Amino acid sequence: MRVLTNTNIIVDDFDYCKNFPKGTFIHFLSHFHADHYFGMSTCWNYGPVYCSEITKKLILTTFPKIPDIRVLEMNKEHTIQLNESGTKTVTVYLMDANHIPGAVMFLFRGYMGTILHTGDARFCDAMFEDPVLYPPEKRNKLNYKCSIHIDELIFDNTYLHPTFNFPTRDQATKMMINIIEKNRGKHVIIAMGALGKESMMVKLSEHFQTLVCIPEKKFKMLEAMNCRTDIFTTKKEEGWIEVISKKHRLPRLAEEEAKGNKDFIMVSIDFLMFEGNLTAPDGINYLVPYSQHSNYKELDKFVKSICPSILKKLVVPYENFSQFKNRPINNIGVYIGYLKNLLRGGKSAFRDFLKRYTQIETLSEDYKRWMEDSVQKELLLEVGITQNADPSLRKTRKKDPRLEELQKQFPDATLYDLEKQFFPSKKREKQSLYEISSHMMAVNNNQSLNAFLGMKAGAGKVVKGEENKKKVKNVRLYAKKKKNEDDRRSLRTFLSMNSFEMGFNPAADQELLCLLDKFVMPGALDCKSNIEETVGFGSEIGIGIGGTRTGDEFLASQSQNNTVREPMMMMGGGFNNEPMIITQFGPNEGLGLGGLNDSMSFSMKSNFV
Repeated sequence: MRVLTNTNIIVDDFDYCKNFPKGTFIHFLSHFHADHYFGMSTCWNYGPVYCSEITKKLILTTFPKIPDIRVLEMNKEHTIQLNESGTKTVTVYLMDANHIPGAVMFLFRGYMGTILHTGDARFCDAMFEDPVLYPPEKRNKLNYKCSIHIDELIFDNTYLHPTFNFPTRDQATKMMINIIEKNRGKHVIIAMGALGKESMMVKLSEHFQTLVCIPEKKFKMLEAMNCRTDIFTTKKEEGWIEVISKKHRLPRLAEEEAKGNKDFIMVSIDFLMFEGNLTAPDGINYLVPYSQHSNYKELDKFVKSICPSILKKLVVPYENFSQFKNRPINNIGVYIGYLKNLLRGGKSAFRDFLKRYTQIETLSEDYKRWMEDSVQKELLLEVGITQNADPSLRKTRKKDPRLEELQKQFPDATLYDLEKQFFPSKKREKQSLYEISSHMMAVNNNQSLNAFLGMKAGAGKVVKGEENKKKVKNVRLYAKKKKNEDDRRSLRTFLSMNSFEMGFNPAADQELLCLLDKFVMPGALDCKSNIEETVGFGSEIGIGIGGTRTGDEFLASQSQNNTVREPMMMMGGGFNNEPMIITQFGPNEGLGLGGLNDSMSFSMKSNFV
């Protein structure tokens, strides 16, 4: 829920208000990224919007007709009136969020207690210098609980997982410079997302003494923000470093390939599961982990410094589902749910933070006193929330007459399903970072397995010796045989009992065990370790060593119909016409090593260059 507890303030959501009469809520926008101004449009007029000066300029470049945008000065407390009578007011303090130009954190104080909303942010030590959030008298060497008392902290949990140990921005910029230095003389194309990485571009321009070519839309935004534009250009012939949108990465690669051009490199920014940069052996594709969000260690340091009474996540994906968008405001229900959640078991990085850094017993009386039914109802009426969410108040677009005819023919189908089926969007699907990294990981990881199997690259092809051919053939035949027999014995049994047929025995081969220990399961070097989880065969021919990892547990990855439900990045691949091509369990033949770490690909700690 984007509505601030016990108020009529909404932060970073411009859609929920459409279920209520205009003017019900007061809106705050932390920064101008699409997932935060969701619901905003040219005709949006549901009340005042408070933000920083730069964010206002960015809003007006895209939505010039929004009528009531109010600028709040940074590092200064402002009093905001929540109702017409002035009986309910709050003070708000804006701090730099170290995210993109104009991004801020909001510190709200008033009758409802003290609430800190970070928006998207990248925590840094310079934030400790803020005298309002971190009074000098409370600072200590450990930076533990050194802020003012915070009843509720809503923090940017985008990368709340120990896997995300990506470098600082300065370190990532040095990686970028090193990559370009190694490719001097080539045209450099940088595929990056929205605003926020301009500081890196400035450093590249200064280091290499060249203009950086950017899209015209981005150039206009920089002009609107009064940012430095002398090192940028919109003309490609004026600079050899070019910035494009990530969604244009694949079309551009295809375009350059069609020209037969290999005198360029493509650097993708933002893939953050690696501690170092990842370089594809093709000499063209590179990844640099440059982030505008805090990594895990920075999040730990930030939350530890505050130790709030209540800790809430900013990123909660299910809140974007339609059934949650229209739910009523229920502050008491959310509060009770939070208390119950504290008693539940389970392991996750967020639960670890709850256990180590939150202190519910320190919750202020200002916050708690509204958590009674009678008082809560009076409060909501006082701040102008007189009814529950009513989706019928939303403006609806006119139906396509063709869809109306289709609805008569298919009365049980929803409008959305009909539109998707009969009038699909012509927009090119955006390539995800998962897809970009999947290919690059497969290429690099296959090199490791190729080396293990004794395969060598020559004349652009992978050459196999007779011994390796026999190994591959035996593995495929045995896999097919066991698939037909519907054999589901443990992986250890499978490997140890059939080492002769397979041509090699991982239980005795230290090199393969090293691969397992390095990339799949720590401890595999111990022959007694638990390499026993059944992973099942693919829908055709193939076996895999790997599975799903949650924390330190190595779990089975076999799913329904003997296939893995979702693609999994693998160490290795398969043998499908060309060896070591397939990178996931699926409908093709293959032998693979790999798995999934929690809800993401398992983290590679090495730099495959």
